[in-house]
This record gives sequence, C-alpha cells and structure tokens, in this order.
Amino acid sequence: MIPYPRTNPISFTMTQFYLIYLFSDELVMVNRLDTSLVSFMKLTLDVHEKPVVLVSDAQKNTHWLATNQNLYEILLKDELEDIWRIYLQKQDYTNALQYCPETERHQIYEKQAKEAFKQKRYQEAADFYALTNQSLEQVVLQFTQLNLKRPLMQYLTKRLEQQTETTQRILLSTWLLELKLSLEELDLQFFERMKPYFHQPTVYRLLEEHGNLNLILQYAQVQKDWNRVFDIYMDQNKASLVLELISNLNSTDLIYKYSFWLLQTSPKETIQLWKRFYNLQVRLLLPCILKYEAQKLDMTPVCDYLMFVIQELKNQDTIVHNYLFYLLAEQKREDQLLLLIKNSLYIDCKYCLRICTHHQLFEPSIQLYLLLELPEEALQLSLQKQDLETAKSIAYRQEDEDTLRQLWLTIVKHCIESNQSIPNVIELAKEGDLKIEDILPLFPDFVLIDDIKQDLISALMEHNEKLERLKKQLDESANGAADIRTDIRELKKRYVTVSVTRHCDLCRKHLLTSQFFVFPCGHGFHQDCLATELSKDSIKAIKIRESDQVTRFRIGGSGFGRRVSVLQ
Repeated sequence: MIPYPRTNPISFTMTQFYLIYLFSDELVMVNRLDTSLVSFMKLTLDVHEKPVVLVSDAQKNTHWLATNQNLYEILLKDELEDIWRIYLQKQDYTNALQYCPETERHQIYEKQAKEAFKQKRYQEAADFYALTNQSLEQVVLQFTQLNLKRPLMQYLTKRLEQQTETTQRILLSTWLLELKLSLEELDLQFFERMKPYFHQPTVYRLLEEHGNLNLILQYAQVQKDWNRVFDIYMDQNKASLVLELISNLNSTDLIYKYSFWLLQTSPKETIQLWKRFYNLQVRLLLPCILKYEAQKLDMTPVCDYLMFVIQELKNQDTIVHNYLFYLLAEQKREDQLLLLIKNSLYIDCKYCLRICTHHQLFEPSIQLYLLLELPEEALQLSLQKQDLETAKSIAYRQEDEDTLRQLWLTIVKHCIESNQSIPNVIELAKEGDLKIEDILPLFPDFVLIDDIKQDLISALMEHNEKLERLKKQLDESANGAADIRTDIRELKKRYVTVSVTRHCDLCRKHLLTSQFFVFPCGHGFHQDCLATELSKDSIKAIKIRESDQVTRFRIGGSGFGRRVSVLQ
C-alpha cells in the first residue's frame, strides 16, 4: 500500500530506509520503517520528454531517473535525519543509538531510564540516568523517595566520573561516602577508587563521627598519611606494626620521630631496627635516648647499639663515644669501659676521668691517667687500691730513668708504710734496681738494723769494691801519665836526616820545597799532599801542625840535610 492518493507508479527503487516511486509527473518518497510519506517532488521535463524508469547503483549508492531523452541522478539529502526517532518510537534502542547524533542521544537514554525505573530495574535505570541531561536533583529525588540507596550510589558514582569541577567532585564523593557508611559497605577498594575525589579532612571527620577506627586506618593507608597510621598503631599499642611499617618505608625521618615511643614499648626490637639503618645519624637519636634514660629504664639495649655503631660502623663522633662511656660507667661495666678506652681514639679523656672518679671506677681511671701521661697519679690510685702488680706494671712502662726511679721509690715507700716485711721491701727494691742507700731514708727511725744488717753489709762491701776499683784506676792513670812524659822527653831527642834530594812519596816532588812530615818508617810527605790524601779517604779532619822541634841543620855526605823530629 502506498500512503498516497495515486497508484500504479511507472517504476520504483529502494534505499536502505526509503521507497522511491516514479509517476508521470512526480517522484514520491515513502519511509520503509513506518510507511509514512516523507516527501514528493514534481517533475519538470521537456514537452516531449517522458519518464521511463528508476534505477539504483548498489555499489556506489546512487539513484537515477531515466527518461526517453535524458538520465538524471537523484540526490537524497539528510536521509538518516529522523531514522533514530522511528527506532525510538518502536523502542529499538540499539538501532536508535546507532543512527542518532551525539547531541540527541540523551533523549534515548532518558526514555530507557524511565522505562527501566517503571519496570523497577533501578540499577539499570541509574546507569541510564547518568547519561542523560536530566538534573541531578530530579533524579536523586526519584531514588530517595523510594529509599533506593544502592541505585543512588551507582548513579552518583557515574556522575562523579563525568565531573571535572573540583567542588562538585568533592560533594559527590562525600555523599557517596555517607551512603556507604549508612550501609556499612565501606572497604579498601572504595577508598582506592575514590582517592582522587575525596577531601581528606572531610573524610576523616565523617569516619571519626562513625567511630570506626579500622576504616580510618584503611583510609590513612590509602592516602599514605603515615603520621595518622602511626598514631592509630600507637593508640592500639601495636609496636610491631609500627616497626614493620617503618622498615618497609625505609624512612629515617620516621625513626627519629617515633623512636622514643618504640624504645619504651619494644626496646630490643627498636635497637634491631636501628642496626638495619646504617645511615642513621646517632646524634639525632640522642634526644629520644636521653628522654628514655630520664625514665630510669634499662639502658642495656642502648649501650649495645652505641657499641655497634662505634665498633662496626666506625663512628667517630666524640659526643657519641663520651655518652657511651657515661652509660657504661653508670652501669659499672668496667670490662667494656676498659675495651672502649683501649680501642677508642675519640673519647674525651678528661671528661671520662671525671666520670670514673665520680663512680669510683679504679681500673678505667688508671688507664685514663696513663693516656693523659700522668703515671704518678695512676700509680697512686693503684696503690690506694692495694694493687701492687698494677703499680709495678705502671712503673715498668716508663722509659725515663728519673721517672722510673721515682715511681719505684713510691712503691717501696707504700710497702714500708703498709708494714710489709723488711725482706719483701728489700726484694721489691731490687726488682726496681734500687740500692739500699736509696730506700734507707724511707724507713722509720725505729726500724731494727738487724732486719737490714746483711743488706747494709753487702752495700758497704760493694761500695768498698768500687773504691778499690777507682783507686786502681787512679794508679793506672798516674803510671800512664808518667810513661807519657818519659816518651815525650825521649821523643825530643829523636831526629832523622833528610837528604836535599829526597822526594815526597805522594807527589814525587822535592820534599824540602814546602812544609813536610817524616815518619819513623822512613816515608816523607808534603803537608798539603798528606792533608789532601786524608781528605780523599773521608777520615775526620785532622789539624796538622807544622813541627817546631827542628833544632839544627847539618851538612854531611854529598849534600845539605835538615834535622827534624819524627812523628810516632
């Protein structure tokens, strides 16, 4: 049926959505989907020109009108313009969306939403409403009147994803959070999904109003708000979780901030955490350590850590070394104090000595006195402790003979004042290479000579032997001097005759041309030649004086000669 008064067309052709009929004087276009008349057009042909047939080229999608004289192309304008409306009336939403322009699609979604809402498919309706231009208030009102919270959340979520304005995003995300809280359906995934949209202070306030600490913790973890996470763990006294989180975050700043609480709660585990962070600055840990110490708590873990950074990490901070020394002194751990004194180059010896003196730590004090090169004070302290062996070891260390002698005299004097037996004192003096005359003034006036009689006799005999040796040496010296004087007198009488033709045994020139020496062996040398030769041999400079003992000349034999003294 053609919805047109005329029938029996000459020809017709089809497009995708239309039928085109050819009559003798006009073209008529009918919609194939609903058989409605779309348009008609009068033909303006020549007088003798008649329409013959309509044909279509399917490959090129063109349409042609053939007459008995010409061929005309039929151009279709806006062929698809209203097709989507027809599909929409038929509720064929898929095809309607396919042919609908983007600017009109909201009408299709709105109709779908209303139909789904009417059929109580609320979740589906929420999805469609989010795609329409319908106002947020109207849609929300429909869901809230029926108390449909889950479809409302779905609708708000879709609208939130479409928003770009910050304020709107914050409002929608906060509304969603309140709906989730009312349904008790909050979880970590929701926080992760909503993270870009949330206003952090508002979210914390809402969560705190509901009093759910676990939700606050989850949100803080999502936001990486570690300070709030630590506050929650600390309120719950969960030190192990704090330690684990700090270790995972690898943050030294968090260690400095929370170490005092951790030390109070789990000192051993805290020290283990510190040891894993080699880049910690111990100075920055000292404030929390001092606060911890002020509470009179066990400082053994702290001492172990400071020993670790000094021995293993080679810390060179004098403050750290001194503080460790102070802690060890407080605990009277003398063995570790001695080890620290022995191996540490960075302690303040004077400060540490005051600490040891205050706590009456004798052994460390003695070692510190020795480091300060005060052996007398170290010796006095060891004798005060009645530690004779230590006192002797202190004396043995000295290289200066005067200091060594004075220290041994101090030891002997202490033994005498301590009423030790005379034989022991004498034996001790011998050990220090002291003589009886050195220690005799140290004995009291009332000491019995019988106790030291034998030693006095030995000392006197030794002195006597020394005197005899000295007397013998003096006699030998006097005899030697007499012999020298005799030799000198004899030497003055000795002479040798030197021929005028005699040559120097070094330069082979005439010997009498300059100052010379003649030796008993018969060799003769110019003074200059002899000095040069001696200098070549790197012998000590010898001052050669010209002999003034030539007494006379004598003429003899075949020529002149000179009488000179002979060098021995």
